[in-house]
Amino acid sequence: MSKRHRLDLGDDYATSKKRSEGRDRDRDRDREDRSRDRDRDRDRDRDRDRDRDPKPSSAPPNSTAAVPCLPTIKQMAMHQQVNPFTNLPHTPRYYEILKKRLQLPVWEYKESFSDIITRHQSFVLVGETGSGKTTQV
Repeated sequence: MSKRHRLDLGDDYATSKKRSEGRDRDRDRDREDRSRDRDRDRDRDRDRDRDRDPKPSSAPPNSTAAVPCLPTIKQMAMHQQVNPFTNLPHTPRYYEILKKRLQLPVWEYKESFSDIITRHQSFVLVGETGSGKTTQV
């Protein structure tokens, strides 16, 4: 018989007990779900914070005692034998283009540009028309 046609003659102990057990079971399940969600969120936040925060180093950030002498970009460009994007050796054409790039007037400022970009998201390069802003940089 469907609920629509059933007459409610009052609750007896058996039916009310079944209903309350169902509610308790639902309440317990909801509580477990919330606890599981809370644990999952806490773990995710902890992992995200661990990935975001760099490991603190033992040396102060401004100390130069632990930093080895880094080669300049020019030295690195000439001595690099393998293309980091393809893991294949550079072609002769690459070396021809690199020689021309090394002779450009702006090449000596490449390290300065790289430093500025690492410290800031962007910078404005100003120069006269035809000075090679787009071509060289």
